[in-house]
Amino acid sequence: MTSENSLTLNTTVTASDDVVVSTLDDEIVMMSVENGAYYSLDDIGRRVWELLEKPLSVSAVCDVIVDEYDVTRSECEQDMLTWLGELTDEKLVQIVDG
Repeated sequence: MTSENSLTLNTTVTASDDVVVSTLDDEIVMMSVENGAYYSLDDIGRRVWELLEKPLSVSAVCDVIVDEYDVTRSECEQDMLTWLGELTDEKLVQIVDG
């Protein structure tokens, strides 16, 4: 079972402390110390990462993304649940208890 299946719109998530982050032009480049892997985020991914510097619900992330980008609420919710689930599986994002 992937973390995607355990995420809901009410799940609170935050960026993992075990990720080294650097800004390169308009992208964020990240390295997972635990995975030994590099990741790159585009404009929207960068914005979500900035939002996750503090714990935030998936729904609250979608509130901001829908307001700032040309995306429908339902599409944003589906995409965020999938993508944040993948980031959780890669241990780049943590689910916050409580």
